[in-house]
Amino acid sequence: MLGVVDWNMKFSYVLPGWEGSASDSRVLHDSMRTDRQDAFVVPHGRYYLADAGYTNGPGFLAPFRSTWYHLKEWASSQQQPQNAKELYNLRHSRARNVVERTFRLWKKKWGILRTQSFFDIKDQVTCVHWVFNKMHNIVKNSYVKRTLLQIRIINACCMLHNFARDRQH
Repeated sequence: MLGVVDWNMKFSYVLPGWEGSASDSRVLHDSMRTDRQDAFVVPHGRYYLADAGYTNGPGFLAPFRSTWYHLKEWASSQQQPQNAKELYNLRHSRARNVVERTFRLWKKKWGILRTQSFFDIKDQVTCVHWVFNKMHNIVKNSYVKRTLLQIRIINACCMLHNFARDRQH
């Protein structure tokens, strides 16, 4: 799954449906295909922080490789950055921490996303029907393929996550 979050820990773009073994750059490339109705577009002059699975490119800032990155590394060493690359990676890691916290919160809130569902497929469809009816996205029938159902569950959880975040503030 590709998820883009803002500083308020809300999802601004979601592309579920990819297996966990798919490379990050392949999923990103698919999300930006111009023939996609829901294509991810980086506004001109804007940048998104990306993890090490991506490369620097127009609209994306990834950390330097072979340079300290994770906050735990910095905390345990009690050192200050020694050069521009280390300073960049430290600041990148701090900023990207919002993404990590958002996904942790999202997975904690929506336990159905942590493991394969033990609910009967018909029960899952009923749940999805209810959520999407409330959000004006109706599931067309109860014989939805498992992958499509999982995609809809992930999208519904992202929308509900954003809804809950809006109500907290």
